[in-house]
Amino acid sequence: MTQNKFNKNTKLFLILSLLLILLAFSGCKKKKEEGLLGGTQEKAIGVDVYVVKKVKSTPVHLEYPGITRSYKHAVVRARISGTLEKVLFKEGSFVKKGTPLFVIEKELYLAEYKAAKAGLLQAMAQLYRAETTWERIKKSYAEHLVSKQTRDDAYAQYKLAKAGVKLAKAKFKQAKIYLSYTIVKAPISGITSERKVDPGNLVSPGTPLVEINQVNPIYVKFSIPDEDIFKYHFLDENSDNYIKKLKVRLKFSNGSVYPELGKIDYVSSVLNKGIPSLNVRAVFPNEKRKVLPNLFVRVDLIGITRKNVILVPKRSIMYAPEGAKVYVVKNGIAVEKFIKISGEYKDFYIVEKGLNPGDKVIVDNLMRLTSGKKVRVLKVVGK
Repeated sequence: MTQNKFNKNTKLFLILSLLLILLAFSGCKKKKEEGLLGGTQEKAIGVDVYVVKKVKSTPVHLEYPGITRSYKHAVVRARISGTLEKVLFKEGSFVKKGTPLFVIEKELYLAEYKAAKAGLLQAMAQLYRAETTWERIKKSYAEHLVSKQTRDDAYAQYKLAKAGVKLAKAKFKQAKIYLSYTIVKAPISGITSERKVDPGNLVSPGTPLVEINQVNPIYVKFSIPDEDIFKYHFLDENSDNYIKKLKVRLKFSNGSVYPELGKIDYVSSVLNKGIPSLNVRAVFPNEKRKVLPNLFVRVDLIGITRKNVILVPKRSIMYAPEGAKVYVVKNGIAVEKFIKISGEYKDFYIVEKGLNPGDKVIVDNLMRLTSGKKVRVLKVVGK
């Protein structure tokens, strides 16, 4: 009985040992197979690439910060002394040239006008009397009826009367002008500011009453840096005419674009001191008065062309502290290249330095890449 129990235990031990040996062998075989299949080797990342090529001619849009300015700006001032009696406009409203804006007390100036008018009538009557007297005496002198002294006195009175009429006319005109100044009118068409003087206050010649800004059309002022001036030949012969042929697009801070294109009407003849740049001014139609003065905007110059440039898709660009960079494929390896961007065209950036025609620029899976990473080209895009 004991012998049989021993034999059973021996058999059970042999079976368990055999199972352990089989399991160990199976594990070693699996590891060996994984090693042969490359399970522990680095896998190449599949990527799409864009093959760099030179483009014969590409439109370039140069964008600069600018500020809007009134086409015309006028400070309306009092031209006579008196009490401001009435305000005839709504502050912040649009007024046309010649629109009455203020009334200054007119009693004194009306009285002076009437006195000057009466003086003119009196002078004209005196001239009539002196003229008729002169004509009569002149005839009598020719007939030897009066002395030479009498003739000379009559002629002098006639000339004096003529001068009196001229003086009276001048005084009448002056009084008429001063009377007209009691109604202050808009010197230009535009939008009014807040009034600077309230009714009831005494004003004198030169007192500012209100400001008016003409905003149709409207100016936009900006500066072109010296780097772009030389790169795009803005200072070459006939450069003034070249710049003025460019169209200008206006962009607002929220990203929206003004629907009307502008044109350049002024280019400075000298560069600014400090940071060398060229002052330029463009004019835009603004019939609906949607663009107000002193607004910060972006100015996009249209009409510039660059020849023999290198383009890369915008989606291929990454940024590091050192600047813009791309990854190119070389011998199945991703290689990091830093580049210098000098403009944009549609969905591409213009590369001034860092790439050559034929370079294969990676356009996807960029976040998985590092320099030296193995890659596998799946597709060439943008052929």
